[in-house]
Amino acid sequence: MNQLRDRRALLALVTVAFAVACFLLRIGPVARDHGSALAAEPVASQFLSVERASELVPVEPVAEVAERIVTRSEPAPAAMPERLRFAAEPDAAVRPSVEPLTWFSGVAVAAETGVPLEGVEVRGSSSRQKNISFDGKLLATTDASGRFRVKAPAGVDARPVALLSEFTGPALVQLHERDPATPQVIRLHQSASLFGSVEGLEEPARVMVTTRAYQLAKDWPAGTMIWMLDPEWTSVVQPGGLFELRGLPPRCSLSVSVRPAGDGPSILVVPEAMTLEPGEARELHLTAGSGATILGRVVDGEGAPISDIDVGLYASHVAHQGLVKPYWTTTSTARSAADGSFEFADVQAGLWYLGAVASSTVAEESDPHVRLAQTVEVPERGDVDVTLCLQRGLYVEGVVMNGQVPVHEARVFARIDASGVITSASPAYDGTFRIGPLPRGDVILRVMTSGSNAGPALIAPSEEVTVPAGTSGVVLRVKDGCAITMRGFDDESGQPVQAIFTVSSEGSMRSGREYQTVTTVDGLAPGRFAVRASTQDGRAGIVEGITLGAGEHADDVRVRIAPGGTIQLVNGEAGTFLIATLLRNDECLGTNGWESWRETSWCVPAGAYRVELVLLESDGGKSLEVHREERSVVVSTGETVEVHVSR
Repeated sequence: MNQLRDRRALLALVTVAFAVACFLLRIGPVARDHGSALAAEPVASQFLSVERASELVPVEPVAEVAERIVTRSEPAPAAMPERLRFAAEPDAAVRPSVEPLTWFSGVAVAAETGVPLEGVEVRGSSSRQKNISFDGKLLATTDASGRFRVKAPAGVDARPVALLSEFTGPALVQLHERDPATPQVIRLHQSASLFGSVEGLEEPARVMVTTRAYQLAKDWPAGTMIWMLDPEWTSVVQPGGLFELRGLPPRCSLSVSVRPAGDGPSILVVPEAMTLEPGEARELHLTAGSGATILGRVVDGEGAPISDIDVGLYASHVAHQGLVKPYWTTTSTARSAADGSFEFADVQAGLWYLGAVASSTVAEESDPHVRLAQTVEVPERGDVDVTLCLQRGLYVEGVVMNGQVPVHEARVFARIDASGVITSASPAYDGTFRIGPLPRGDVILRVMTSGSNAGPALIAPSEEVTVPAGTSGVVLRVKDGCAITMRGFDDESGQPVQAIFTVSSEGSMRSGREYQTVTTVDGLAPGRFAVRASTQDGRAGIVEGITLGAGEHADDVRVRIAPGGTIQLVNGEAGTFLIATLLRNDECLGTNGWESWRETSWCVPAGAYRVELVLLESDGGKSLEVHREERSVVVSTGETVEVHVSR
């Protein structure tokens, strides 16, 4: 036994000795290198000057330089501390794989005067991400000439950024210009402000202003998403009730509310959105606890009360006539009692919407009620009696056919003009469809088709068919249609160009959803078409006079794209909806529609155009034409022509 112990001890001793020897052999060269480095002259600076592609780059901290492969502009010293060795002399075996960079350039100018703007902050997220924020990483600041540059990985076609300064309204921009000699021009309006007082507060509070992120987009390309949360501006209400908000975006729909300093529901909500002009300072006085009271009752189609229904109160700037949407933000909610009654207290004067709150997680079959939004005009004081009728929904059932063949690669749309309802459903593989729940009334049905992986859909949309809600056995017939495949080419070099393509005919318009060199638009009714293409860097092209019959596919429409100009339209009538149609040589080139003070633009080749403008107002769920006019516009290359629409 003792001999066994001695053998184990000897074996352990030999193992330890072997490990120590290996360790010493391993660190010997490192220790010698480290000693020689310490004996060398110390490096005076922790910064490296590097050059890339014969261009001198400003000095950068070592931590940033170490992320890239660099070459020294001067011979390295005989020895260098370990912390700098890897940055300047990366070993080939461990050299990091780094993508080359793309640089985008821009210049910020005042929209009103054209004067360059200095000190504008350009913010964004990581160059690999699409989301942006006004609180994001500071990428650049404009110099005295208004210029700036930001980087992105090679191969990136556009860089989304947010621009912010003390004197201009915030803006969202897609950068696309790479040539520093011709930076992308970004026109920023002077910011607006809101000031005033809030009376009747019983707790510390703040005034908040919000807008939709898409309204801040300047010439944002069609078909591209804006990855940004809706921005907000906040001002703490001072002890005397005063508040002031600066730096607000002009020509945007702004919603105003008063909220507690901490968490909790809103104290006061202004129901209707306001719009401020560039440079405007508007005064606003609010009083908490001075609003009216909405006394309501939820009943079914027979007038019987319905209990345990969550009723939402919606400001008019987040809701509209028609079905209540799950994504609408409620100002307040109330649950109906056993007798169907509910109540909202301290409601500010103005136009509001009421409706049974919709759920995005409850199946239609288990919740068959039609949840319609209902308008309520609230006075400054007093009580308002409201009856909210929650009908049990009806369905329309039928089949989509092309001759004797059922069609399933389509979408059936249902519209009820009297209530503002628009909804849709996809047919099953055998062409059958079921749409609902719908309120009582006449339902207008139409089929729209789209292509599949097998190729473009050569099926035209159906004619409109009107049936009463609750009808079964409806047959919607489609006919043979046509399709157009478009390719964009640079007018000078002949190289392929990525663009957004739009196909227009009299009374209709279809567009691609993203920038591509080749785009197919299908499901078109036979007729005469015009194609318009526009790029992110201000180039455009038009092909007119394309005539197609049933079953035809124009599979190689080539659009020559060259530098163009811009027609920018601004709807200056609050509370209206503007429809604008662009024409050249009596051919329709596109139709856009948007709300009041919403700017939009068309990038077009230089030349003469006509713009037909129609202003609409909503009246009880129906759109009424209140103004119509036509403008002649001449656009030069590189020029922006603004068309301001008002009655």
